[in-house]
Amino acid sequence: MSPREITDTKPRMGSDLPDGKRNFLVESVEKRYGKNNGEFFIWKLTYDGGSGDVLILPNMMGGLLKILDCTEIEPGKFDWSTEDQHGKMFNATVSHKPDAKDPSKIRTHIGDFNAIEEETPPGF
Repeated sequence: MSPREITDTKPRMGSDLPDGKRNFLVESVEKRYGKNNGEFFIWKLTYDGGSGDVLILPNMMGGLLKILDCTEIEPGKFDWSTEDQHGKMFNATVSHKPDAKDPSKIRTHIGDFNAIEEETPPGF
């Protein structure tokens, strides 16, 4: 008998987070492993009006790691620490899209990462 899993598929960023550009503050980053030991990262973020988690796959993090001043040791390969990201800020675009396997579920996506120039952006 295979082990049973309980998976919460509700949006982790809050369904009240509208589409568009938002500023985020990194609370923590946790590395996890999925099927076939595939790695992914859970970013715990604070944003204007709330906080939540977002799952980001490694192949989607290049732009984010660049703007967070992580060391790119060769094109597309970064040397970085999850602990060093705490307290850093960035701007990104939020969108909500139907899940590819189950279109009745709406997933929150984050991308188009940009640096924040000012010390404390509005909303924090």
